[in-house]
Amino acid sequence: MKKVSIIVPTIGRSSLKDTLKSLLAQTYKNLEIIVTDDTKEGKACEIVKEFPMDKIKYVKNEKYMHGPTGNKNNGLDHVTGEYFTFVDDDDQLLPEAIETLIMYAEERNYPIVMANCLDSKTGKFKGLSYGKDMEWTYEDFLRGYLDGDYFLIVATYLLNNERFKDDTWGAELLLWWKIFKKIKKGYYIDKALMICNTVSSGRVTIQMERYPERQVLNYYYTILEFGEDLLKINQKQYVRYILRGMYFAKLGCDTDKLKFFKESLKSVNHKTLKVFSYLYYLFVKMVPRKILLKANLYLYKTCIPLIKNWFKK
Repeated sequence: MKKVSIIVPTIGRSSLKDTLKSLLAQTYKNLEIIVTDDTKEGKACEIVKEFPMDKIKYVKNEKYMHGPTGNKNNGLDHVTGEYFTFVDDDDQLLPEAIETLIMYAEERNYPIVMANCLDSKTGKFKGLSYGKDMEWTYEDFLRGYLDGDYFLIVATYLLNNERFKDDTWGAELLLWWKIFKKIKKGYYIDKALMICNTVSSGRVTIQMERYPERQVLNYYYTILEFGEDLLKINQKQYVRYILRGMYFAKLGCDTDKLKFFKESLKSVNHKTLKVFSYLYYLFVKMVPRKILLKANLYLYKTCIPLIKNWFKK
C-alpha cells in the first residue's frame, strides 16, 4: 500500500480542526498528514495537539517567504510518501477521496489523478466538467479546457526537488504546469471528492488585491516560462494572462511589469485580440487605481464567466 502525503498549509484558523477530522476519517489509511504553520507564533500547534501526535506531523515555515506558496514549499520538504497532495485548512475531503484517486493511479498507471471540488456555497463543481471521466494532457490546461479548482494526487518522483515560487502570491499553477508537462497523460474523475470553503475571508483568492506586488509575479512568470507554449496552443489564453498581469502591475504601481506585458503583446498575431489588448492597456495605464478596482469588481459580478469562456474558445 503506497503512502500518500497530505500537506495542510495553515495560518491557524479554527477550521483546521474540521479539516484534520476529514483527513483522519479517510478510508485509505497509509497517510502522512503534514501540517505546515505559516504563523510566527505557531497558532496551529494548539489545534494539532488535540489529535493523536503519531498521526500528524507539525512543522513551522521558517525557511521560505511567508505566504501560500512558501508555506506549501515547507510542507513539500517533509514529504516521504510515494504520492502527495494539498488540502487547505478550511477545506474537507470526503471519506473515500484518497482511496478513489489512489485506485485509479495504481490500477490504471496514471502518475496524476484528479477529481472535482464542490463549492460549499453553491453546491456546484469548482472546476470545469464535461460530464464524464477522461484522460487529459498538459496542453488541455493551456487551452483552458480544464480550469478551476480540482483535488489531485501526484506521484512524488515528478516533483524532482522543484518548488513553488515563494515570492508570488498563490501561484500554484506555475509548478503544476511544470509537472504536467513531464507526463503524457493524467486522469480526471468526474465527481467531487473535496468540499471547498468559498466563504472564508482568509482564502488566497479573496486576498489577491491585498498583495498586488506579489500577485503580478504570477502572471509575469507564467508568460516567461509558458508564454511560448501558450502562443502555440491558444493565443487567447496567452492574452488572458497578460491582461491580468497588467491589472496587478497597475495596482502594485509596477511600471516595469506593465511595460513587460505591453511588449509581450507583440507576439500576438490575432489582430482583433491585439487591438483589444492595447485598448485595455491604455485603460489600465490611464485610470486611477480606485476606479480600476471598482471596474474589476463590476466585471466579476456581471460578466467574468462569459469573458473567461470567450478566452477558452
